[in-house]
Amino acid sequence: MLLFDEAPPAGGTYTSFTNRGSGAVVVSVASRHGGTLGEGSGRDGAGGNRAVRFPAHSAATDAPRAVIRVVPEGPDALDPGTGRFEFGADVVLD
Repeated sequence: MLLFDEAPPAGGTYTSFTNRGSGAVVVSVASRHGGTLGEGSGRDGAGGNRAVRFPAHSAATDAPRAVIRVVPEGPDALDPGTGRFEFGADVVLD
């Protein structure tokens, strides 16, 4: 579980995240062409919750890009095998 409660400095960008879950993973930010992850308004839009703002979408091959990368530290740490798997994300288009 990644929580975004630890905001970057005012006007700053996220450079790492803390894993609050039980999986042995390394969480980092990967970027290209100067892409950064900034702070955005959370689900309620009032700033009470925090969110991550990704670079604006562009079809240009040299456009800024940034993602949150989650890499398992152990063998198959994220593999659900034959068990059920759920993933969720709240996305706001602006």
